[in-house]
Amino acid sequence: MYIIEEGKAYFVEGEVGCLVNFDTTGKMLFNKEKTIDIKGKTLYTYDEMYAKLNVAYMIAQAKAKKSANETDNELIKELTVKVDELTKENSELKALIKELESKTVENAKELVNETVDEIKPEVEEKPTEEVKINTNKKHK
Repeated sequence: MYIIEEGKAYFVEGEVGCLVNFDTTGKMLFNKEKTIDIKGKTLYTYDEMYAKLNVAYMIAQAKAKKSANETDNELIKELTVKVDELTKENSELKALIKELESKTVENAKELVNETVDEIKPEVEEKPTEEVKINTNKKHK
């Protein structure tokens, strides 16, 4: 026989009731350390206790939660692997960009130097005209 007290089932053993829990397989787990006095309490059969506490529903909920957690854990593992791959790819791309930028700067410097070298002889060949400015005039 069983007692229901504060939403929990207790298995009647002599003059006391020991706490009963159910695992996700429906197996009963007895906790003999947690007991209550059974005097004056309503006794129930196993089927009545099972129905009143809606044990089948609680077991189904526990199974669903456990299954969801396992699915979530697998999804988290898959996503973590993907994040690691993308992080590695991102690092490689950043290194490639840096390399390309440095090459572009070097190419630009070379191009400027070549252009300066091409223009320099032309500038040196042109004669400079001397312009005299008369500074003696008075402004009115």
